[in-house]
Amino acid sequence: MKIGVVTGSFPEVSETFVVNQINSLKTFGHDVSVFCFKMDVANSCFDAFDLIEEAIVLNWKSFMPATIFKKFFLIKLILIKALLRGVFIDLFFSLFFKKGKIVNTHNFFKQYFKYYFKIQNYSILHIHFGTNAVNMIEQIKAFNKKTIVTFHGYDAHNYSEHFYKTLFNQPNVFFTVNTNYVKKRIVALGASNSKISILPMGLDTDYFKPKVKKNSKVFNLLFVGRLIPLKAPLMSIKIVHRLKLELQRQVCFHIVGDGSEMEVCKAYVSDHNLESNVVFHGSKPQDYIKQLMEQSDVFLFPGIIDQNGRCEAQGLVIQEAQSMKLPVVISDVGGMKEGVVDGESGFVVTEKNLEEFVKKIVFLIEHEEVRKKMGEIGREFVKQHYDSTFLHKKWLEIYSEL
Repeated sequence: MKIGVVTGSFPEVSETFVVNQINSLKTFGHDVSVFCFKMDVANSCFDAFDLIEEAIVLNWKSFMPATIFKKFFLIKLILIKALLRGVFIDLFFSLFFKKGKIVNTHNFFKQYFKYYFKIQNYSILHIHFGTNAVNMIEQIKAFNKKTIVTFHGYDAHNYSEHFYKTLFNQPNVFFTVNTNYVKKRIVALGASNSKISILPMGLDTDYFKPKVKKNSKVFNLLFVGRLIPLKAPLMSIKIVHRLKLELQRQVCFHIVGDGSEMEVCKAYVSDHNLESNVVFHGSKPQDYIKQLMEQSDVFLFPGIIDQNGRCEAQGLVIQEAQSMKLPVVISDVGGMKEGVVDGESGFVVTEKNLEEFVKKIVFLIEHEEVRKKMGEIGREFVKQHYDSTFLHKKWLEIYSEL
């Protein structure tokens, strides 16, 4: 199956789910092309299958060779393919009589960009994030074949029904979401309930597999995510502050990520003398995060609904932590709670209830056997519902059923 996968900035450290899906499709022998609106070569932590080298920037200039000879040679090949796909006339006449030019190659490649996915005979076009799909509406219309648009969360907030109206009205466009929470959001924006499938983002559970954990006198808590209000990094630190005041045991809180809340978080740590309890690691690749998970005892993620009404849609890192046999303590907002077995693989706590967060973590600190049992249950839960191999089969079912 020839599949075109489209995303925004590529690769994106905070969007490992896109890379996971592409790698899974390639592993099973599919012909997958990666397209993006912006290439971010600084994020070179993703090197599997040479995805960075293969990715194509979605701009008509990306499809146009630099030299005249190569341009006309490619134009000839494109026109032959266009003849087979039924778009020859549009492309052929785009070459002539534009702004005084006898031959206008720029206009030709703009038209080629519009019809690219049709001319290259892709079976499926899979676009990550609804906002990217809106930016590609002309390509989607011209493609006129199966197109899947995956909403991940932020793209279901702060946009009006009008913004997505044209996209939702396309007959050959179908939608997937990672949680029931996001499904409700896009239905409210005008998407047809019958065109939406729920399929979470997955992970490689063979990769996220823990080694034997060494006992430590220090109890290690872990937070991974962008340091922005909806992920509540500051509240996480306040929870650790309370733990320090209440417990005799040394607690160390590891924060992986960067963002707008970094300075306020560091200021709180400094003001309350928590330097020996809180470690800021910054933004790190998966290998680094996995090592921290192996050294940690509990994963903490007390996300909130921010002032714009946004909150966590799935939080794939919560499944990654469970796959590493870490009990998770999370809040009940958004779609996070759909990815945890409350009371068995971790605890779901009411949003902003600092007292309850502290209580649950103290319980886990004092009951090592419960932590171990939760870790085992969490890993099995993730293997059954979030493993990339399992979800790959689900993706193929969706591709074939459309």
